[in-house]
Amino acid sequence: MVLGKPEKGEGPRGGAALRSLRTYRVAILAVVVSVILLAAYFQGVFTVEQTVKIGVIAPLTGSSSHLADIVDGMNLAADKLNKWGGLNGAIIELVVRDSGSDPNVSVALFEELEANEHPLIYVSAACSCTRPLIPLAEEYQVPLVGIATANAIGFEQTDWSFRYYPGTEKETAPALSIMESLNITTLGIMRSDNVMGAEIAENLSVAMESSGGTAEVVDYCCKDENITSKVDMLAENQAIYIAADFKATKVGLLAIRESNYSGYVFGASPASSPEITSMPEAEGMYVSAPAIYNPNYLPAQDLKEEFQQLYGYNMTHYAVSGYDAVNLIYGLMKDKELTRDVMREQLHGGFSYASVLGPVVVAPGSHDIQYDLLRAQVVEGRLWYL
Repeated sequence: MVLGKPEKGEGPRGGAALRSLRTYRVAILAVVVSVILLAAYFQGVFTVEQTVKIGVIAPLTGSSSHLADIVDGMNLAADKLNKWGGLNGAIIELVVRDSGSDPNVSVALFEELEANEHPLIYVSAACSCTRPLIPLAEEYQVPLVGIATANAIGFEQTDWSFRYYPGTEKETAPALSIMESLNITTLGIMRSDNVMGAEIAENLSVAMESSGGTAEVVDYCCKDENITSKVDMLAENQAIYIAADFKATKVGLLAIRESNYSGYVFGASPASSPEITSMPEAEGMYVSAPAIYNPNYLPAQDLKEEFQQLYGYNMTHYAVSGYDAVNLIYGLMKDKELTRDVMREQLHGGFSYASVLGPVVVAPGSHDIQYDLLRAQVVEGRLWYL
């Protein structure tokens, strides 16, 4: 290198070219970064996340408010599935409405949801609030699943409505088995004034008479002024079975204890609820119960602990029904087109499902989704399985 002589590219023109090239590169980089940031911004602003809606009409208040925990179970299932990516990439959204335990309100809410939300499927709780929705499900051609809906009449004659609840035979089989082991031949039946009470009472009566025993039936209503008089009419029988829903079971059980009846007492699955089994009057009562309350029932242990930590109370079979309903919808519609017609075809086509309440097998064409009930007895405020 000769002192005083610039190297190639270091003269006035060469330095300007380098500076120009650097400026050009910086400008290009700035443009690329700006495009990326703007794309991310506009994607966040204008992209709507896909959702699949489930319309939920439940009695959060009113006479059937003990079923409100169904919604907690549904929320737990939806939250877990959404963390795993939702249903076919769509976020599961529960659109919940409170029926107030009023059938007329339930109908109005269905109409409102249909007009404004157009859910893939409806889930309704309580028999009185679900049955009025069956004609609407047929009219709008949208699947409807009734939870905690004891009355099975009408579901099998529909195209769009289904029921998730034990049938009459599953309700009575555990009780009849216990009665046989106790050599009970005379049975009194306190039947609530609804279809559930009538169906269970008829089934028990036929079973007792076919085995050479007798069954005596009395009707009662929660609003009756003197229910103990109904109990007195059955006092000569070896056992009394309360064929009633949750509220009527509580009233009937109190009346039996007030009358100092000394025989055996039986109850249908509503009597398995912790709110009833924790009553002092329930001590010794035999119950047809789902497996969920058995502390040794392994499939539900982790779920029950998770539920208790999240909501602060013990998981009931009603809450599990809600949890199961969401998971059932997910399982049937996974990798399927998310339309009402496909949802209905999946429900109608028959399936087997590993419910938390036990294995469920539904034959093609059936609209009755049932889980099993087991023999149990209330001992020291909790259920012991026999």
